[in-house]
Amino acid sequence: MAAQILIVEDNPDEAELFRAALDEVAADVRVVVAGSAGAALALLAGSGEWPLVLVTDHHLPDLSGQELIRRVLAEPRGALLGLVMLSGDTHAPELPAPAVWRAKPQTWNAWRAWARELVDGHVRTPGG
Repeated sequence: MAAQILIVEDNPDEAELFRAALDEVAADVRVVVAGSAGAALALLAGSGEWPLVLVTDHHLPDLSGQELIRRVLAEPRGALLGLVMLSGDTHAPELPAPAVWRAKPQTWNAWRAWARELVDGHVRTPGG
C-alpha cells in the first residue's frame, strides 16, 4: 500500500492546493481529504490502515484542530502519526506533543516546498 497523508481542511480550494502540491512532489503518496474533524475521525475509526501524517486546519466547522489532535493522540496508534496543524493565524496555539504548528503557505512555490518538507520528514525518512 502507498504511504498515506490525511488532510483535514474545510476549504476545498486550500485542500486542492495541498493535494496538487503533494501530487507534484510525491505522486506515490496517497492523499485523503476530510472536510471536518468528524469526517476525519470517522475515516480513522473505519480504516485498518492509518495515515503516516495527519495535517489539520486550525479552524474547522465542528471541532478545533487542537481538539482533533487530542482525540487522535488518545488512540493507541495516534502517537505514531506525524501531526501538523496548518493555520492562517499568526500565533501558534498550544498543541500536545508531538504535534507541530505551521503557518499556511501563501504562494504556490511555498505550498510545493512545504509539501516536499512534509514528505521528506514524515514519509521518506531514513529506514522508513
